[in-house]
Amino acid sequence: MTSCIAKSKHSNIPDQFERIRPWDDEAADCRCLLTKIRWNFDEYLFQADEDPGIPQQIARARPGRRAEFVAGRRCAGQAVRLLMGGDGCGIIGGFPVPNWPKGIVGAISHSQNFAVALVGRSHRYIGAGIDIEKVLTASEARDIFLLVLSESERKRLETQITAFTISLAFSLKESLFKSLPADVQADFGFDACELTTWGRSGDAILRVTRDLGSHWRAGTEFAAQFLRRERLLLTRILLER
Repeated sequence: MTSCIAKSKHSNIPDQFERIRPWDDEAADCRCLLTKIRWNFDEYLFQADEDPGIPQQIARARPGRRAEFVAGRRCAGQAVRLLMGGDGCGIIGGFPVPNWPKGIVGAISHSQNFAVALVGRSHRYIGAGIDIEKVLTASEARDIFLLVLSESERKRLETQITAFTISLAFSLKESLFKSLPADVQADFGFDACELTTWGRSGDAILRVTRDLGSHWRAGTEFAAQFLRRERLLLTRILLER
């Protein structure tokens, strides 16, 4: 699926943020924004920001990691502002998991100089997961496909296994992991679900291979979405109540 990312021109968000359509959907109680990590600028923001929400682990991290943190958390803050109709777009605190405002579920990801955030209203969604990854090269895919795809998954997909398929499965499973409650995440691995279908429309299905907590039994299917932006792949999962 090709990119459906809309520039923020003539919108009520600052120019450095982009809406990811159709995932950024006010009517569906969810917002999804992407921003480019501007390393020097975001590092300057880190130095200038006195927000106590910045954790010590990040304060001591390398400059690049600090810039990623600031970009991702500001992107999340802007998405929350859009969803809730409030003012400001400060850093969402908490580490390693963000401290989302009451009534909000969300996720953040960053890769290849970009950060992305997805948020939704908790009265409608149990969880939200998003991931952004560089599409793997053939060599990179060969290095990790045994980790990403289960044995049964490899047998079933067989001739459909490509660098893109492995990239997609990896990213979708990351998005599912982020969308799950913390107690379920503790028992989650790449073998906990399998990629069953995906299409040109950008829709995909993951099927659970074993019980995940008390909510999702083996065989449960999760609807997911994906899109490409040049060499980047973005995936999203929203768990509705």
